[in-house]
Amino acid sequence: MSTNKTTNRTNDVLVLLLLMLSSRSAFIRFEDNFLIAGFLLVAVLWFHGRQPVPSAFLVYLAATFFWIFLQGFISQNLLLTPVLGHLLRLGTGMLAVLMLGARFFSLFPLWVARLALVSLPFFLLGLLAPETIFTLYALTPDALRFAGGTLIDGRLDSAVPRASWLVYTLSPTRTGQNPGFMWEPAAFAMMTVSALTLRLATGHKSLDWQNITLVIATLSTLSTTGFIGLSLPLFYWALTTRAGALVLLAPLLALLALNLDFLLPKITAEFQADTGQIRWALSRYASFLRDMEFFAAHPLLGTGFGFETGYDSNNGLSDYLRRFGGLWFLAMVFLLFAAVRPRAHLGGTLTFIAVILLFSWSEKFFELPFFYALLFSAFLSTSGSKARTHARA
Repeated sequence: MSTNKTTNRTNDVLVLLLLMLSSRSAFIRFEDNFLIAGFLLVAVLWFHGRQPVPSAFLVYLAATFFWIFLQGFISQNLLLTPVLGHLLRLGTGMLAVLMLGARFFSLFPLWVARLALVSLPFFLLGLLAPETIFTLYALTPDALRFAGGTLIDGRLDSAVPRASWLVYTLSPTRTGQNPGFMWEPAAFAMMTVSALTLRLATGHKSLDWQNITLVIATLSTLSTTGFIGLSLPLFYWALTTRAGALVLLAPLLALLALNLDFLLPKITAEFQADTGQIRWALSRYASFLRDMEFFAAHPLLGTGFGFETGYDSNNGLSDYLRRFGGLWFLAMVFLLFAAVRPRAHLGGTLTFIAVILLFSWSEKFFELPFFYALLFSAFLSTSGSKARTHARA
C-alpha cells in the first residue's frame, strides 16, 4: 500500500512539474535554472526507478542529434544555448512520460482541471473586486513578478505586468480575463481545451466535474483562440453523445453571438500582415508570412537553431515549420496521431490534433516540456494495460 502511495505521489509530482515548466510564468525570472533543476529532478526519479528506455526513444534522440548537427554543418553556425534548452525540455518530457506511462492521459487532464478549479475564485475576484488583485500583485515578491507579452487590440505588447503564484498568474491590468497558471489567458485556454479534448477523445463524455470545470475555465479566459478552440471538442462531444453536450454547446454559441462585435475585430487583426510594426509586435499573420519566406528556402530540413532571421516570430505553427522543416513537422503530426489513436476513436484523435494545431498558431506550444511528454507517449506500449480507455463512439 505504501509503495502505491509513493508511486501516486511521484506521478502527481511529475505531472505538476511538467505543467509548471510549461507555464512560462512559474519562476520565469529564473527560467533556465528552473528548467535545469526540473530536468535533474526528473532524471533522479527516473534513475531511482530504473525504468528501461525503449529503443524508439533512443532512435528519436539519435535523429534529433543528427538533425541538430546537420543543421549546424549546413549553416556553419550552431547556437549552444537554444540547443541545450531544446534538449533539456525534450529530455524532461521524455523521462517524465517514461515513468508516467499511460497514466499521463488521465493525470494531465485531472491536474489541469484541479488548477482550473483553483483559478476560478481568483478570476471572480478580478471581476468583482479588481482592487484585490492589485493588492495581491503589490504584495508579491519582486522575484516572482515579470512583464510578459500578449495581444492587445490587435497588437502585441511586451510590457504587461504579471506575477506568478504558481497556481495562478496575477495580471493587474487584465483582471477580467483568467490566465490560470499559464503566462496569459490564451495559453491557459490551450491547456484547458487540450485537456478537455483528450478526456472526450478517450471516452470521458459525461457532464462530470472535470469536463464542466474545463469548459467554464476556458470561457473565463475570454480568449478569441480559446473560444474557437473550445468549439471543436464541444462539437465532437455533441456529435458523439447526441444530446449531452448541447447543454454546454448552446450557451457557448449564444455567448459567441453576443460577443461578435468584440471577437470579429480580434479575429481580423490576427490576419493583418502589418510587418511595419516593431520587431516584437509582429502580428501572428505577419510572423506567418515571414516564417514562410524562410521555410520556402529550407522546406525539408528547416533553418535550425543557428539561423538569424532578424525578427521574433509570434506564430508557433509557422515558427516550428521554419525552424524544423517539413519532414520533422510531418513526423511530429504522425507521432501526435500515434500517441492518441490507440486510446481514442478516430474522430476524437483528429479533433485533438486539430486543437493542437489551432492553438499552435497563437502559442509556441511545440517547445513546451508537456508537448514532448505527449509526443514521446507515442512510443509507449498499450498492450496488457488496455490503455484504450475510450468508449468507441
